[in-house]
Parts: sequence; structure tokens; C-alpha cells
Amino acid sequence: MIVNNIEKLKKTLYSNNLSIYLFHGVIKKKLDNNTVRNYNKKHIDQKKFEKYIKFLSNNGEAITLNDIENKNQKFKKKFIITFDDGFYNNYKYALPILQKYKVPHIIYLTTNYVDKNLISWIDRIDIAINNYKGKFIYSPYFKKEFKLGNKKNKIIFLNFVRNYCKSLKKVDLNKFAEMLLKDLKLKSPKTSNSDLDKKLDWEHVIKMSKNNLTEFGGHSHNHNILGHLGETQYVDEIKKSIIFLKKKGNLATKHYSYPEGFKSSFNDKIINFLIKKKIKTSVTTLLNNQNKIFLYKLNRFMVI
Repeated sequence: MIVNNIEKLKKTLYSNNLSIYLFHGVIKKKLDNNTVRNYNKKHIDQKKFEKYIKFLSNNGEAITLNDIENKNQKFKKKFIITFDDGFYNNYKYALPILQKYKVPHIIYLTTNYVDKNLISWIDRIDIAINNYKGKFIYSPYFKKEFKLGNKKNKIIFLNFVRNYCKSLKKVDLNKFAEMLLKDLKLKSPKTSNSDLDKKLDWEHVIKMSKNNLTEFGGHSHNHNILGHLGETQYVDEIKKSIIFLKKKGNLATKHYSYPEGFKSSFNDKIINFLIKKKIKTSVTTLLNNQNKIFLYKLNRFMVI
């Protein structure tokens, strides 16, 4: 279930299962309806976010991943707030609301994106397609022409690219996105300070880690799909993220989020490596709730 209104939020909160909610970003207000940026509603407006947090804090009990002790706990009306990627808008717009209602939360950082304020591989393609003015575009890579004359067709194309990228194995998706942009003869920035793209910097990470509500976890180094990588590649992604969190954020990593988080994004070998690196829990983006708690396959409700 994707949560996109209070009724669905209520249904998940009042179930007998642990409700872990996945957010990405919070922006000041809704975007112009003509843009394809944020078409998947990954960033929700501040007013809607406060409505959700107010309801949860008034009707449930916020806990943290550190409060999960065993699978036999009772979790009715208990919830956990999580954010993926590490957007600066988590600090700018979300944190004041979370502080207002005293709600603890965890932000999973993609460390190379934070370190260099990089735009994710798929967001770079979104930007390029949003700015494209032509009605058609040809891809030598796909050997196909695509319609892009309106918002609907642009979204169809972007969903096609997303699904294709998520099927690739042993590929650095950031490098693939760069190749695809060149293939399409499009340009897109690698960094931006817009509310949709800017990442937290280490100064703000350290600052936030000192309050009583914010915790940080790992979300790989380059946001590659761990389960689609070879062993050397996923080990490097995880190790680098843990090292960066320690050296640049002064953070001991206890919790992890699998990039993309669908079923093949992780496997038993990856879980065993995380355990070896002293990770205590890992979350997915699988949407179904769970009767049994397995700490390295924690399911979440995506909130939009």
C-alpha cells in the first residue's frame, strides 16, 4: 500500500503490525502541474507533511529502530519515520515539523551524493527530459524513437528508463545515466541547490546528529542497487558508505537502507556482510506490512 491520505495512514497505524513510513523529501509547496519533476511525488509539500506528522503524533507513539527488541513485541499504534537519500530539504522543511511534534526519525544517507552534493542518476534524466522541447527523441542505444511531446509521454518514457535501469546487473547506474544522456544528446547538471536536488552537507549532518531526534544510517555510496552488483562492487559500496559516515559525519552506522529496496535489491550474502559490519537493522521499500519482524528485511509504507 502506498499511503497518500490520512485514511490510509490511519489504516496502517491501527493495524497490529509495526508501521515504518518512508519519506524522501519535503518541499515548501506543490510544484507547477506542467513539470515532470517530482511526478512520482517523492517530495511532498510541507503542509501535507505536517498533516501526516500531526496525525501520527496525536494518535500513535513514535519509536526508533533501536526500540525494536524482538519479533514478539506489540506494535499497534507504534510507528517509525524514515527518509532515504539525504536531501537538504529534510533539514530545511521537515526537521522543524518533526521537532514541533517531538518525533524521532532516521535519515539514510547516500554518502557520495552528500559528499559532493550530487544529483541522483534518475533525477538527472528527469531534469533533461523535463527541459526537452522536442516532440520526439531517438535513442541509438535502444534503437528506438520515443514520443516526448507532452507531460504524459515524458512520464511514460521516464518510467521506461527507471524500469530498465532497475533491471541492469553489475552496472554503475550513475555512469549509465551519463552514457544515456550522451546517447540522447541531452545535458543535465551533476549538482544543484534546488529544493528537489540539494543534499545535506556534512556540517548539517553533524549538527542534526547532536539533537535528540535525528539519527543517520547508510544508503550505499553511489545509490547503486546492491543486489544487482557483484560481490566486490557491493562490498565497496557498503564499506565506503560506512567509512564516510564515520570520518566525515562522526557517525557509527547501526542501520541501513537498501537502495531502491525491492526484492532483488538485497540478498542473504549482502545481509551477512551488513551483519559483519555491525549493522543492526536494514529497511526495504517493500510495501506490504509484516506479521513477523526480521531485522534485515523491514518493510515500509511509502508516503506521498
